[in-house]
Amino acid sequence: MIHRPRHRSTSRVKRGVAAAVAVAAVGGGLVGALAPANATTADPHVIVSGGAGCHSFSFATAISFALDNGEHASANFSLFSYKVEFFNIAPNGTSGTATVTCGSGAGAYQYTRAVSINRPQNGNHQSLSFPAG
Repeated sequence: MIHRPRHRSTSRVKRGVAAAVAVAAVGGGLVGALAPANATTADPHVIVSGGAGCHSFSFATAISFALDNGEHASANFSLFSYKVEFFNIAPNGTSGTATVTCGSGAGAYQYTRAVSINRPQNGNHQSLSFPAG
C-alpha cells in the first residue's frame, strides 16, 4: 500500500483571506488593463516602429521618412526592426513617404511607400511595417 503524505489543513480564515487577495489581484489587473493608458491625442510627439521586408535574399538595412509637415526621420534596422520619432504630428495626422533600403553595396535597392502618421488614442506609439518591395 502506498502512503500519501499528510498535509496540514489550512484554516478557514486563512483560506478566506487568500481567496480575497486572489480576487483583488485579478480584479485590480482587469481594471488596470481596461483603463486608458495616458491618452495623448493632444500630444504631437509620436514614436513609430516596425519592420520591413525585402526581396532577393536581402534584409532591410535602413529606413527614412519624409512627411508633408516638413519632418524627416531615419533609422538603421536593428534585429529586423526600426524606431523613429516625430515631434509635430497634426491632430488629424500627417501624410508622407517612407523609403526602405534593402541590402548593402552594389546589390542594394530601395522602395518607397506612402504613409500616414497619426496621434494614437493611447500612449504615443504607432506600429508601421512594410511588406517586401
